[in-house]
Parts: sequence; C-alpha cells; structure tokens
Amino acid sequence: MILFHRSYGSGHPVLIFHGLFGQSDNWTTIARQLAEEGYLAITVDLRNHGLSPHHPDFDYPSMAHDIHDTMLSLGISSPVLIGHSMGAKAVMFYDHLFPGSAKGVIVVDMAMRKYEGHHHSVLEGLNAIDLDHIKTRNEADLQLSKYIKELPVRQFLLKNLHRSEESPEKLAWRFNLKVITEKYYHILQSVPKYASQTPVSLIYGKHSGYITNEDISDFKQTYSAFEHHEIKDCGHWVHAEKPREFLEASLSFLRKIFS
Repeated sequence: MILFHRSYGSGHPVLIFHGLFGQSDNWTTIARQLAEEGYLAITVDLRNHGLSPHHPDFDYPSMAHDIHDTMLSLGISSPVLIGHSMGAKAVMFYDHLFPGSAKGVIVVDMAMRKYEGHHHSVLEGLNAIDLDHIKTRNEADLQLSKYIKELPVRQFLLKNLHRSEESPEKLAWRFNLKVITEKYYHILQSVPKYASQTPVSLIYGKHSGYITNEDISDFKQTYSAFEHHEIKDCGHWVHAEKPREFLEASLSFLRKIFS
C-alpha cells in the first residue's frame, strides 16, 4: 500500500507518522520547522486514516509494510522515522521487520508494552454520530459531547469530518471507523522482543502516564543506542503542547544521526 503523504523542504529524509484518529496535517507545523532546518520532512497518513487507502487489515505488521512500500515508491532510503503513539509502535514494528532500513527512530510518548484500551468512550461516541441526519460539524459536536466532555478532544476528532464525494450534502469520516472499531485491540499490542542497533530517541511528556521506569528499561534492553528526553509540564501530545521543546530534542537527535 502506498500511503498518502505531504513533503516539505529538502535534505536528509525524516518521515513522520501520527497516532490513532490523527492525520498527516496534525504535524504540518513541526514538518515545516524541520524543513527550515534543512531536512526533507514527509508527513504520512497511516492506513485507514486521512487520505490513505482503507483496508480491512489494521495491525502493526501491515502498517510496517505500508511504510516500506511508501519509502520504495519515494526512492527514500535510510530515513529517520518519527512516530507518535500508534505511529510510534508502527515505526518500531518497521525497525523490527526491516532491520537496518531506518537510520534512526524518534518514539513520541509510547512504550513497547501492551496497553489497556482507553478509547472505548471515544469509539462509542463516534459510532453514535448519525451522519445521515446531520449537516454540520457543530451538530456532530453536539452528539459527541454526550460521550466526550473535553472540547479539544472533540475538535481533534471532528477534524476528520469532510463532505462525502458521493453525496456532497452529507458528512463522512476520513478514517475508517468501522475497521478501527472492529480491530481496535490490534493497536494495543506490544512490540515483539528483539535486539536492534538502530539509534532510538524516546521523547515523552512528564505527565502523560504512558511511560514508566520499566518502559525505559525495556527500551534500553532492546536498543543498544538509546536516549530519552522527558518534557516537563505536558502530557501525551508532546509535539502540540510543547512544540519548541519537542523540536529542540528532535533536532539534537537528528544532527547526531546525520552528522
């Protein structure tokens, strides 16, 4: 599968992968800043998200092969891969399945272990929105607010609504809600135990709750060249909450990798 992508700048290649319910344009600001620093920054929609193809298979090995196929189509080799949350596990699976193909990996606020699911109210709320009888994003937000109280979370999710190509008077989801709902448990799975020489940088929010000391120990046992950066006063959305600190940590790693 060739994934939809957007490219910014030129230079050493850096591919960026979003998390669950995200899309490539969530990372436009960071990509443009990387481009200004002399990198070819490519933001990518993972399968069943954004403008990439929909497919009934939704698991990390499939995502890893998508990344491989897309890199081949672009003629890119030895990039640094940046992944946030679900996208982070996708790039770790890529490193596992295609050892030595990535020059480096930046893992953003995600551990290697299996997580307990916590998106059930989100999935319930999204599936409760009656797209056949609403015409505006505000109407969708009103329905979603019964399940999700946090306005920023609802705004993030509702960015995925667009006018249907088949029926422009109707709204439709960019992401494949049916498959994501059915296969949600697949994205909770752990990264297989393996040994890697790929340099890896973990950047995580101090208050996110996604990373523990045991998780950092797992990284150290897996990656012989590992570093980690805790960003203070932020949670899971490190790149959005603390963009300057995130960019500084990323550039420090990129300069070492591509020196």
